[in-house]
Amino acid sequence: VLDVTVIDPAEPGFVTVYPCGGPIPTAAPLNYTPGSTVINAVVVQTGAGGTVCFYSMHEIDLIVDVNGYHPSGATFSSVQPARLMDSRSAAGLSTIDGLQFGIGLRQADSVTPIQVVSRAGVPRVVASVVLNVTVTEPRRAGFVVLYACGDPRPNAAHVNFGVGETVSNMVVAEVSTSGTVCVYTMADAHVVVDITGYHP
Repeated sequence: VLDVTVIDPAEPGFVTVYPCGGPIPTAAPLNYTPGSTVINAVVVQTGAGGTVCFYSMHEIDLIVDVNGYHPSGATFSSVQPARLMDSRSAAGLSTIDGLQFGIGLRQADSVTPIQVVSRAGVPRVVASVVLNVTVTEPRRAGFVVLYACGDPRPNAAHVNFGVGETVSNMVVAEVSTSGTVCVYTMADAHVVVDITGYHP
């Protein structure tokens, strides 16, 4: 599971990710426009020697972060997509159970813990969860990182954003022993977190 980021390309284009030694696929998990910074999560099988290859349509700066892996025999359980956190408080919005709703703009350099187990059909003990994380109305450019609460914060971003942008990305996040995932927000922004599944 990789987070692939393209930074400030000069031309529009795309990036494909595939097992080295195999054919270049026609489907592109990452599309970009001039001057943008775009990130997307990619699940890709490894090729010869455990390698992954990247094809870019144009010359670009590329960042690749490893977010996790699926060992042989690993299982995934999907759940009905559900909102676990929404810092906004507008009418008509909520979370699946009313918890962690309307908690306000996440401040710069802040950490927000989210209870992910025993909600939305997720059992009390899981190894990791699959989330869709959206940043909206940021006051300045920045990034968001998710990790198991109590662990050191990783230095790789899951969502990068510019001023006023609304940006989302899929994140596979490890869950702490207390059943929480922490959200670090580098700049003032609203954050929305939805769950789609988990790994036991």
